[in-house]
Amino acid sequence: MMTMERRIPNELVDLILENLYLDTDTLRNCALVGKAWVSSSQRGIFREIVLSMLSPMNMDANLKVARHLDTLFSEKPYMASFVRSLELRSFGRSGPAVALTNVCQAPSVTRFSTIDSWFRTFAELVSLLSRMRNLKVLAVDMSCFDWNVPNSLSELEIEEASLPPRSIQLEELRLGIIPCFMTWFQRDWCPFDVHHLNSLDIPSEVDMVTLQYFGTGLRELTLRGIPGTLVVGRSDFNYAHLQYTPNLRKLSLRDLDEYMFHAVAWIKALFEPLLNSEGNIVPFQHLNIDLSSRTLHLNRWSEFDELLEKPEFASIETVDFRVSETLGAQVLDMFRKKLPSLDASKKLTVQEVNWKKEFKLDF
Repeated sequence: MMTMERRIPNELVDLILENLYLDTDTLRNCALVGKAWVSSSQRGIFREIVLSMLSPMNMDANLKVARHLDTLFSEKPYMASFVRSLELRSFGRSGPAVALTNVCQAPSVTRFSTIDSWFRTFAELVSLLSRMRNLKVLAVDMSCFDWNVPNSLSELEIEEASLPPRSIQLEELRLGIIPCFMTWFQRDWCPFDVHHLNSLDIPSEVDMVTLQYFGTGLRELTLRGIPGTLVVGRSDFNYAHLQYTPNLRKLSLRDLDEYMFHAVAWIKALFEPLLNSEGNIVPFQHLNIDLSSRTLHLNRWSEFDELLEKPEFASIETVDFRVSETLGAQVLDMFRKKLPSLDASKKLTVQEVNWKKEFKLDF
């Protein structure tokens, strides 16, 4: 009697493997099951590519990775279409990494991030980014020898007719360095549109003109550090504030670690332009503040508590502080004493975190 072989439908295989996209080791094993499993497994394996180097200046290691990717995608170019996210960590583009260009040209790539990475020139990075036609999320913290901004797409060996200005519309943007990117974004030929962002993450040194450039549609804003101009006492600097962010729902203030005395002054400078004689309520609902100092004094935070008592800030639902886990159990009591109104309103929360681990996951 002959037995009939029953096969799992390909559609069901796809659904099963989609639930394993975070488990690369299991996906590699699944790719060995049979032909029907190979493509779906590879789609998960190559969905997110992370290139990480122990030393960004290790040219031999960088070239080895570049050659490996170049060979892989040259032999099997369809694999590039599986890539959704490309991330570079401590990556030095010290040689002709053709594979990066191949991946960036894949229409499937919607997210690119790089941290502590090195490029020879700013134009080299711009060339890669300009090939990601469907990019939605961009996060960049990098360094290079030559920060000169290119003057045209032709300098990047890209046909201008093939890439109209403002044709790549970003939804989320994080920048560790502002000036060169702002110069590039404002060039007439720049293919990136950053006027309709939902989320923006930038250093606190940004001025009001720059913040307004990113449009009024922001729903999430993250500012990192305390402006150095505030620390040294300059009063003529045009600090960014929240008056022109009418759709903001979430504000995060990160890396407030060294100048605790100045932190409250800066937060007040952000918020006070929202005060008005009519008492109109501002729209944002969630405020996150990172105090990463090893010690906390909270000397002036009662002023912050009084500020948020104003009727304009009645819409705020949560004020979440994150502090070092090394501060001990007394830290919550410290906040309750300094912020009695927030504590009484049940809006105040305090989380203890491991900043070393947080730094690795934060970008």
